[in-house]
Order: sequence, then C-alpha cells, then structure tokens
Amino acid sequence: MTSDKFESLNKPFTWTFNQYAYVESEELPAYLEITFGSVLPIVNAIQLYPYIFSFANPSQLSLEGKLSGGAYSPMTKFEGVSYENQKWKLLQFSNSEKYSTIKLTALSAADYYTQIFEVKFLVCNAVESTTITYPQASYVFNSRFDDLNILSDASNLDSCTASPTFPNGLVLEPSTCNIRGASTTNCPQTTYTTSGVQEGTNVIAFEVHRPMDTSSSASFVFDATGVFGVETYSTVVDSFASVSSPILPSASLTAIMDLDSKTVGTMQMTVGETIDWSVENLEGNK
Repeated sequence: MTSDKFESLNKPFTWTFNQYAYVESEELPAYLEITFGSVLPIVNAIQLYPYIFSFANPSQLSLEGKLSGGAYSPMTKFEGVSYENQKWKLLQFSNSEKYSTIKLTALSAADYYTQIFEVKFLVCNAVESTTITYPQASYVFNSRFDDLNILSDASNLDSCTASPTFPNGLVLEPSTCNIRGASTTNCPQTTYTTSGVQEGTNVIAFEVHRPMDTSSSASFVFDATGVFGVETYSTVVDSFASVSSPILPSASLTAIMDLDSKTVGTMQMTVGETIDWSVENLEGNK
C-alpha cells in the first residue's frame, strides 16, 4: 500500500471505523495504491465508510488498475458522490479485467480535509447492464404535442435507467425500457442512453481453507468453486438451517455464522478443523 500525499495509509484497512487516512483538500488529487497478492480479483465495486464526517469523504474519485510492471488503465470515475453518516456507500461499475494493483484517486471533497475511514474493494456477482436498442437511432418530436410510444427490444427487466434523465412528461418503463408520454418542456438535441438489468437467483458455492501440514500462521486461501447467477451484492450466507463442527462448541459456531459483527467465535486453527452448515437460500436442496 502506497500513496503520494495521504497520511496514515493503513487506517482505512484496520476496521476500527473511526480512524482514517487524510490529506488537505487543497493538495488534491491524491491517491491510495493497493497491491493484491497471488490471487487477482476482478474488482467491480467499492464501498466507503464515512463515519460521522460525510462531507470530508471524496465527492469525486477515480479508479485505475494495472498488472505488475504494466501501465495504469482507467477503470471508472465517480462524480457528485454523497454520503450519509455511519452508512456504507456502495459504488458499482463495470469491469471484466484482473489487476494486481488498483489506484484510488481522490479528486475533490467538500471539506478542508479529505478523509477515507474504511474502504472495501468488492468482487460482486452483478449481471452487467446491457444497452437497449430502439427501431430508430434518433427521434425528433414536439413538446406538449407529440405523444410518444417508442418500443425497445427488451423485456422482463428488473430495472431500466436513462442517462441523462428524460425531460418531464416522458416515462421510461422499468420492465421494458419502452418510452412513453409527452414532454412538457423544450430541450436541445440530446443523446440519451438507456440500460437494463436482469438479475439471477442467489446460488453460490465456495470454500475457505489453509494448506495442509502448514503452521497456524499460514494464510488462508479463498477458492470459489462455483458461482451461478448470484443476485446483485448477495450475502453468501444470509441464514442457516443447521450448523455443526467436530471441535467447536455450539455457542461459538452461532457467533461465527450469525453475521453479527458484535459477536465473536474462536477457532483453534488446527489442521482439518471444519464448520459444516446447511443454508436456506439455495435453489433446490439445502
């Protein structure tokens, strides 16, 4: 982890929630550069935690990625980001590339100091948005007079959005991306982009293990054994029907698996120690 201007670089990754990396806003832009290990993630979202200083978090930021020895490629840029105190801010973007190093650059903030309390780089199993097409490439119509009924080539969507926002009076149907209505305002010639998402079902398989015959200080390894149509930002285990272990007491098991950050269970880190559970949110068998 490196930076050109941020102080206290490790603070956004200590999980204390009230400590931060910081830089005077007049010195922006400033970046945090994070290098991953041997497993290269396909990062397609980040989360930022503002603690109680929402205005001090970056309102404009960008992400770039690179492989070892290579040059940076732009990943995404966010503008006009706002935060709520003590609530995680999720920022999603489209990416299909693996990078060993990601650079998060703070470009502006609304306070004298720019602070980053906590940051997560996420690999989210979100179905990519697809651009919707229409019979014609462009349309010209009279406001307050022409009643539009423009049909798209899409159907059965979970959501549909337009960028920029349509003029007042025009409606974008969320399940089809059809455009209906009559504009109540005049506007210059504008290019609008519509996109829709179809989400899948919440099914995922995974395992976490430490290589056999290694010391208890060895790093754990995360292996994804299958991902099948996971809904946007689904929690892997949001409930369990049963949980057991040949070593741990039931109280510790519940504390580990209940997704409550204030309860704690202890594992002895012995080779072969396991936790077995059945979940309730899988399609088909539990």
